[in-house]
Amino acid sequence: MFESITDQNQAVSRLMAMIRHRFVPHALLFSGIDGIGKTTTARLMAMVLNCRASGPDETDGPFGHPGQNLNEHLCSCRSCRKIQAGTHPDILTVEPSGGIIKIAQIRDLCHKLLVKPLEASMRVVILRDVHTMNHESGNALLKMLEEPPEKTMFILITDQASDVLPTILSRCQTVMFTPLPAESIRSHVISAKGIDPYRAEILASLAGGSLGTALELCDERQNRPDPLVFRRYLFAEFDGLLKGGLFDALSFA
Repeated sequence: MFESITDQNQAVSRLMAMIRHRFVPHALLFSGIDGIGKTTTARLMAMVLNCRASGPDETDGPFGHPGQNLNEHLCSCRSCRKIQAGTHPDILTVEPSGGIIKIAQIRDLCHKLLVKPLEASMRVVILRDVHTMNHESGNALLKMLEEPPEKTMFILITDQASDVLPTILSRCQTVMFTPLPAESIRSHVISAKGIDPYRAEILASLAGGSLGTALELCDERQNRPDPLVFRRYLFAEFDGLLKGGLFDALSFA
């Protein structure tokens, strides 16, 4: 399943080893810049832990198929289809509301976790941008991490592990995701969007290692200047500043 994750061999290898050895910690922290596959990997992890492809007798535990599908294409069993569609009742996602993860959201999550999983062998809670939690919501989450509910796994996602509350960080195993090579982004953008190679190369260089950013730059529906036009404008302005004075430079800044 993890073959769809681009250029994250180290992170994927570590997760596959956990699954094959049937030892997945109750809390993982995925760290790395936006747009490099952290959330996608979290959903795939939930799929692997709950896949029913091996047959009906595999529903008693989260390791029903210890690795045979990990490198194959996405599964089409009922559980995996639900997770892909975002409709599985036991795969829960929490993300910032108004720029932060609020105490009310964590309390609501705690309430949901009091009930046993409805369908899943392993319930998975995905918390995005956990660095946006304040101390109040962080302390509420900490209690769950210290005494995790039965058959429940937490996957926390952040841009920077050092921005996460130390008490939360100490109770998670961190998995690092790295920025993608520009050539990889270029190839994917050409394949996914069908744009010309020159434009794809420029967008890949502007994306800062983030495939998600590159795909957003390709989207003409976004209310932003064309990145290539803006790039040419900046180059022209920088060239003019070399010939101008201090006032021109400060005005431009």
